Amino acid sequence: MTVLSDAPARETTASDGPTGRPRRATVIAVAAVLAAGLVFFFWTRSDLWLDEALTVDIARVPFGHLDQALRQDGAPPLFYALLHVWSAVLGSGNSAVRSLSGVFMTGAAVALWFVGRRVAGRAGAWTAVIVIAANPYAIRYATETRMYALEIFLVSWGILAFRRALESPRPVRLVQFGAIVALLCYTQYWALYLLFVVAVLLVGLAWRGEHRDAARWMLLAMVVAGISFIPWLPTFLYQRAHTGTPWGTPQLPGLPFGYTLRDFSG
Repeated sequence: MTVLSDAPARETTASDGPTGRPRRATVIAVAAVLAAGLVFFFWTRSDLWLDEALTVDIARVPFGHLDQALRQDGAPPLFYALLHVWSAVLGSGNSAVRSLSGVFMTGAAVALWFVGRRVAGRAGAWTAVIVIAANPYAIRYATETRMYALEIFLVSWGILAFRRALESPRPVRLVQFGAIVALLCYTQYWALYLLFVVAVLLVGLAWRGEHRDAARWMLLAMVVAGISFIPWLPTFLYQRAHTGTPWGTPQLPGLPFGYTLRDFSG
């Protein structure tokens, strides 16, 4: 993680003075919010629900049989493989298997601190962390043994990798960006929509502007990442044809947006 954290400082060091006490109070308040958020990332008392129980059950199979098990589930293998190793060390109790998601969400908060500092200085960094620490979605997925916290973790670090590669497309930065793209493909198929949008953005930047060369190198990194998905492609095509949620009903875009506002309010 620290490899991606070389953002330049954007503000001068605060001097001592009459504002020292209010600033200390602000620091204490921020620390309290963050501590509460991190506690909620790991605190859960409910039993596993259906999808979680199925995830834990699939994660128990040997690595060599994981693709066959996932042909009935319809998901990529990365989270299941990580959970296989995690539960082998910590056990398969409710808190043990859910704590992996808590770790990923904590890592996402760290990534967003660096992103916020890069965009808006230290104040922006702590604001980003507070937002995710108090976000009902983040708290839910941090306490659920599904791949969504891993996806948020990768997207958060991917934002930082994207900005760094665009600023200076050195090989190490391009490798980091491409690796995150590949890991997202192996984490959740919904990430393919996000990666499509990123690719369209890079095509636009590669066409004209000051970042043309960097965008072209980043598109190449995405192509290499896509090639790494080829070994999983037969399983993906089988899942696409035979799995899904047949009980679901089509919805207009406005309805999920309304659900999002409702859920974000807790």
